[in-house]
Amino acid sequence: MEDVLVLPSAGGTVRVHPNVLHGVLDDVAVAGWQVIQERTALRVLVAAPSNLDTAGLATRLRVALEGAGATHLPLDVRQVQVLPRTALGRTPLVRALPELNQPTS
Repeated sequence: MEDVLVLPSAGGTVRVHPNVLHGVLDDVAVAGWQVIQERTALRVLVAAPSNLDTAGLATRLRVALEGAGATHLPLDVRQVQVLPRTALGRTPLVRALPELNQPTS
């Protein structure tokens, strides 16, 4: 199961479903990808060839996130050799900050 991201918006925060990210990242020719929410940015890791246009990818992600209502969010797109795994050996595609990913009552 992937995390829903709680991101800054014009009205405070907005919940962004992982499908927003899939809509961009699933179309990129990479071996894999992972989005990790940090306190001040979204870190996007891509296992990709060295000729990947990371600036173009960041722009496409920003447009998709803004379309979902997120604003003023720094993106850090990095190429990596290997995606980090959890203690169980899994590679989650979308990882939210635990304190922001609490269910609402």
